[in-house]
Amino acid sequence: MHTLEQDTFAGILSDQGRVGQDAESRERLADNAARLLDSVHQARAIAQDLPSIPGGRGWIDQLDHAHQLLVDAVAHADSRRATSAVTLLNRVLDSVPVLLNEQIVAHTRSLNFRPVQVALETVRRRLVAGHATAPAKLQELRSGIDALSQLKGEFRALVEQHNHWQHVELSLRTIETTIGGSLDQLEFLWKTLREESTPLFTPMTQLWASDLAHASRELGTAIESLDRQRAAEARKLFRRFRRLCGKRFFEIDEALRAASQRLSRFGDSLQLLLRMLDNLDP
Repeated sequence: MHTLEQDTFAGILSDQGRVGQDAESRERLADNAARLLDSVHQARAIAQDLPSIPGGRGWIDQLDHAHQLLVDAVAHADSRRATSAVTLLNRVLDSVPVLLNEQIVAHTRSLNFRPVQVALETVRRRLVAGHATAPAKLQELRSGIDALSQLKGEFRALVEQHNHWQHVELSLRTIETTIGGSLDQLEFLWKTLREESTPLFTPMTQLWASDLAHASRELGTAIESLDRQRAAEARKLFRRFRRLCGKRFFEIDEALRAASQRLSRFGDSLQLLLRMLDNLDP
């Protein structure tokens, strides 16, 4: 969804109104329509692994419909169909990421790793007491127990970060929808947005955090001294800030995906444990 939002949708939004008059805009729109179709295929491929949300997977059908509208808009140089595609995409991007995030957070907070950890430790002690397992295998099991504990903390921390970044993204999207014509939403929401986002890049121990802090300060200064002469600069600074936020949100999303995959692979270790138990004397 991040790539769709930051790259594909931004390009479509930029070219939708010129598709009837500008051949270069139609060419770019056709390229973004192809990228949107890639997003549709990716969404369908992972749909069974996504949390259930109201409306089921109808949002994927909406993306598919938006793609077809874009194809038709390019073929017929029809800006109305391009605008309809943007409406559908906005509907998806306004609701689906938030709903998916809510389900992920709720599911993660309900996870209870304690029974698994206790069971694994009990099994390890039985294996030690049985003297039938090679020390290397016992150490492997011990390492697995420790790794699960570490992964549990990492996974939950990433989910909380993802949740906070989702709230920031919601505010950024609200501002983005109006900033082309008016800076009122930016001025109105900036204090809240700054309060939401600043803890996410504090302390500034990494380059991405320093970049975000610098972008936030520059944008804040521009907003505080805002006048007509600085309106273009404020828009530019806002979009830079949003781009940096989107990049970090994407990194958190990828890290969360990787942690989820490591959790799923933990099942392989459990299979190994069951085979080790089969070798125990009754």
